[in-house]
Amino acid sequence: MGTTLQSPLHEGQLAIKLVDEYITTGALKKFINFTPKSPNSIENIDTSALQGYDGKLYSIKELCTGNW
Repeated sequence: MGTTLQSPLHEGQLAIKLVDEYITTGALKKFINFTPKSPNSIENIDTSALQGYDGKLYSIKELCTGNW
């Protein structure tokens, strides 16, 4: 059994990235319409991580607890 993680950190970073791109270029030429959703289970919770749009790597535990 497993689940996916929908990270508010990634959602917020993506929104800022898209707004910045639109203000800078006047369009969304590189539009990305989703954030990463990793498959998670008890077996991989200690070793899974996702890279943020800021380039940093965040553990699943960090993303689930908001300790970023």
